[in-house]
Amino acid sequence: MRQGFAVAPVVAVDLMEHPDDPGATPRYTDLLSWFARDVSRVAGVADPLAGVDLAELPDPEAALAERLRAGGVFGADTDDDAIVTLVKRFAANAQTLSAHRAGTYTVPAVLVHARDGASDTVTAAWLDHLAQPLAVHTLDGDHYSVLHADRLDALASVVRESWDTGTDRTATRRTGFTEKNPLEGTEA
Repeated sequence: MRQGFAVAPVVAVDLMEHPDDPGATPRYTDLLSWFARDVSRVAGVADPLAGVDLAELPDPEAALAERLRAGGVFGADTDDDAIVTLVKRFAANAQTLSAHRAGTYTVPAVLVHARDGASDTVTAAWLDHLAQPLAVHTLDGDHYSVLHADRLDALASVVRESWDTGTDRTATRRTGFTEKNPLEGTEA
């Protein structure tokens, strides 16, 4: 049996919150703003673009890079090209996700649900797309803060446990970081 893991990009919460609804194609400057918001939340700092409309600026990418450095998201020595490369990858992923319609996933899956993240309704919408038995782990935090340094051990424990036990939901849980979720065992 082959095993693998996919970690949904942070942008997925914005574009795929309702997996069955068609998505609009976002403006590039909106994607720049989403990128700034997402990376700043993962970094645990204030959004450096709060209240700024990049579409009104003559060089939105340069303004974004400067504000990300000034806001402490990236170091002062991070050049514009490095930041723009990340932004372009983010934008390509976001545009692809906005056009994607979720199908039925037929492989066993483990869902990691952020306690302060998507609602049970949104999580259930994703469960409807999974045909195989599913384990659901709930971690403290939201879609962004589960990636903060002080919470990475909990996420890593879920990944390690899921890798070790595959889809066997009856296996003894070896970590104190997960709890039984009311959605666990829900079948599509």
